[in-house]
Amino acid sequence: MFPPSLAISRGIHDNLFRDFRDFLPTRRTLTSAFNELRGVVNSTERAVRGRDEVFCGNFLFEDPDMQTAVTKKRFNVFEYYRMAEAGILSDSVRTELINGEIIEMSPMGARHAGAVSRINELLVPLLKGKAQLRPQLPLRLNIYDEPLPDFCFVRPRRDFYSSKHPGSAETLLAIEVSDTSLSYDRDVKCGVYASSRVQIGRAHV
Repeated sequence: MFPPSLAISRGIHDNLFRDFRDFLPTRRTLTSAFNELRGVVNSTERAVRGRDEVFCGNFLFEDPDMQTAVTKKRFNVFEYYRMAEAGILSDSVRTELINGEIIEMSPMGARHAGAVSRINELLVPLLKGKAQLRPQLPLRLNIYDEPLPDFCFVRPRRDFYSSKHPGSAETLLAIEVSDTSLSYDRDVKCGVYASSRVQIGRAHV
């Protein structure tokens, strides 16, 4: 829905067409398109012009000379947590922040859970006293990346990181168990870990 200030009422169709003729033919010939457009003008509900496109009824004319770049809004970790505190993010849905985008994580299936249990039984005794285990807990890599790896082995701290989430400097190894998320973990998340110089292990089940 366009803003009210840009709405064109049905009572000024003739002015609308004069505006189109003044605005667009300097860039391309649209005589035949206008003739066709006139046949459906009675169904026109809104129009906007003067930016990067003109929309009228069932027709959309793009002006290549006036196109603008589209940018995404990236959220940082502080905005991310404020949204959680405000209730915008539900406590019942697990999310992680990747490249400034809030990613909803898939429910864990039985195969995924079984692999996590096996890895836990294998690695925890080996690293006891050498590292602390953080299963599926936040790892703050930078202000735009806070993934939740299935396992994260970090340098031991007496407070068990109760004052802050560990970062890349404290991380010895992160492990992602991939089932339905294989391509995303491989193509996106591994790059995020690598850019922060975090050693990553992947287990595909």
